[in-house]
Amino acid sequence: MIKDPSGLLIGHYTPTSVILAEVAHLSSSFDHKYKDDANGKDSSIKLMAKQIIDTVTVQSALEHSQKEILNFTNNGIYAAKKGIYTDVVQIDTHSQLPTFMYYLGLMDKTHEQLFLRKKEIENTPGYKSDPKLIEEREAIKLELNIYCSTNDTGKGRYVNRLAAMYSGMNFIFDSMCYWGLSKIVNCINDGYILQIKDDEDFNERYQDFEQQWQSEFPLLTFSKKHWKYAIINGTQDYILINNSNDYKCRSSQLSTKAFYHRVTGKSLNELKQSEIDDDALKYAKEKEKVAMMVLYNNLFNNQEPDLYGSNEKLEDLNETKEILIKAGVVNASFLPEKQHYYSFTPDLENSDQDNDYINQLTKRVLDGQIFMSTELLRNRINLLKQLIKVKEVNPDDYANTNHVVMVNNFVPSIVDEIEKNQSIKNWVKYEVEKIEKSDEDKLYQYNLLALTAQIYANEHEENPNSILELINKLRTTKYLSKLDMGEIVANDPRTLIVDG
Repeated sequence: MIKDPSGLLIGHYTPTSVILAEVAHLSSSFDHKYKDDANGKDSSIKLMAKQIIDTVTVQSALEHSQKEILNFTNNGIYAAKKGIYTDVVQIDTHSQLPTFMYYLGLMDKTHEQLFLRKKEIENTPGYKSDPKLIEEREAIKLELNIYCSTNDTGKGRYVNRLAAMYSGMNFIFDSMCYWGLSKIVNCINDGYILQIKDDEDFNERYQDFEQQWQSEFPLLTFSKKHWKYAIINGTQDYILINNSNDYKCRSSQLSTKAFYHRVTGKSLNELKQSEIDDDALKYAKEKEKVAMMVLYNNLFNNQEPDLYGSNEKLEDLNETKEILIKAGVVNASFLPEKQHYYSFTPDLENSDQDNDYINQLTKRVLDGQIFMSTELLRNRINLLKQLIKVKEVNPDDYANTNHVVMVNNFVPSIVDEIEKNQSIKNWVKYEVEKIEKSDEDKLYQYNLLALTAQIYANEHEENPNSILELINKLRTTKYLSKLDMGEIVANDPRTLIVDG
């Protein structure tokens, strides 16, 4: 890194716009405050606008990935790409602000000696098992953080903080460029999370990374930890998980701090040790642990929990959904939908339907078939008053133990419920909408719908033919509307004809 005349360390990849903003803020004539008209108080001037560093990656005609945005601030770089990621590494820089204070020569002798003593303790073998050394290190760390965050207003600029802060920020940007900005999924001031493909390759590159930076700044040290999964919901809102017991929760709604604040109305960050409610803290820690276990089991664990057969388990499912929402993962833009495979079996002994031909028909329709859905389904009473047992299955295992298996990417209308006071015509309209959203075997689905609805109408003394006419009308309307759109496109002189 090169030292600018302003006292700033500039990296090889530091953007010109960032340098200009940093130098301006370090100028003795720069006024860092402005009068906020909204509240009449002085507010700090932000360093610069958010920087869009990548273009949109198109995934389909309707979907695209989030733009990569870096926010260079007076507190460091902040960036996050919302999503769920596998195989990530978190890299942290130790005491980044004091380290760059030291190398910029901005420390007085007293704090310089404290900084060197802290490094000496950290290099002492087994210091983490020595309570005295741990206590001494923590006291020094606190003093250095206070000292390095104090503005030297006597010189008319934020010497103690911003010069070192900007230098550290430029270092972080260069170090992220070393790995490739496209691999960075989260960055907060002195650390970042990156996605990797190969552990062995990463470990070799990490050694080169350490050697490169420590050859320039010998006292600059790092730590890294591999994580199997990462849920990124924001720069300071993320969860890292290896298993249900090994995790790092920085969620704004599921962390110990979040649960403690919800119970007491107080922030753990603002309380002294003597002011903390031990019972509330114990409760908050337990709630975080349960939330992480639920997330791990439902998102990443290969063993799918049994969610069927009792109201208690369905209540657990609702709680699970709430946890997923709070974690920030129930968002179609970055959470892939999981396909579930189900077998449906009519339980004739416990059904109110005693008409043999209806029971035999349902058995024949469902026998030896698997149906796919992205929804979690449960046992239900269908519109023909049959108890339908729903079982989630492994398709390969099911195929090995059953004589004939067909896998269908839809849920057949014959297993669907009809709501209380819902007319058969409204039920049919709902089923038609569902079929139209499906891309698989629509003719079969329409034929099954017609047969099922006619049986229901006949059983309830309604006109089966009028139901059939309704289905034909709905299907024809849907089909013709697509033809109309096709004619519009075909006759538009701006239409590009592909493959003839």
